Amino acid sequence: MPLWVFVGVNNHLQSIIFGVALVGNESSDSFEWIFNAFKRCMRKDPTCILTDQCPAMKAAIPKVFLRTHHRLCRWHIMKKIKDHLSKLYSEHDTFKEDLTAVLNHPLMPAEFEAAWHDLMDRYNLQNDTILLGLWEERTTWISTYWKEIFCARMTSTQRSESMNNILKKGFVKETQVLHILARQVNECIQKRHQLEVAETIASTGVKNPFTRYLFEKQLMDVYTRAVYNLFRERLFESGPFRIK
Repeated sequence: MPLWVFVGVNNHLQSIIFGVALVGNESSDSFEWIFNAFKRCMRKDPTCILTDQCPAMKAAIPKVFLRTHHRLCRWHIMKKIKDHLSKLYSEHDTFKEDLTAVLNHPLMPAEFEAAWHDLMDRYNLQNDTILLGLWEERTTWISTYWKEIFCARMTSTQRSESMNNILKKGFVKETQVLHILARQVNECIQKRHQLEVAETIASTGVKNPFTRYLFEKQLMDVYTRAVYNLFRERLFESGPFRIK
């Protein structure tokens, strides 16, 4: 039976489990039931939910989560068409590099759309049905369209995949009876909670500022240790920029 795991991110940038569901099938009705149960437990809609291209989930999500932004996992999308992309990569030596630049670099939707059309024109791919399909769904998987939506820095279902791997390798087995399965899943959740508590305690330690900017001192007091370290890295990398 499919075990569904709702995975998110806490303020220490750690993966956490919000809930689990054991279901008989992966139909739209089952997903609708799961999402309604999750909504009752959480008492609010998630801001953003990331999934693969499952049509049953796509149908169920807007029926339950009325204020949630549904986004598709870019990794799954690219994996699904990898054979077609491999063919294009072999035909055009620079296409892979140019496509990656178009997907990663644009900051605004208009910038992405102009770069995409230029890429299609340059390689004469205007009528490629696979790439046309990607274009039609661009607002669901291209990050430039949802920069203002808080998704806790997630752009793929990688955290969910990692949590599934942790559960399978260290806690649950397909042959376990139900009460043991529930106990093992709960043990995994408790261990994740212990990691969160440990990081919370560690975040209360003394932090040494990287610069003499007063805003850095302010952010040291506001951010957790993990988020501050991420900010500090970005601050350091901003140094090589040439300002005109």
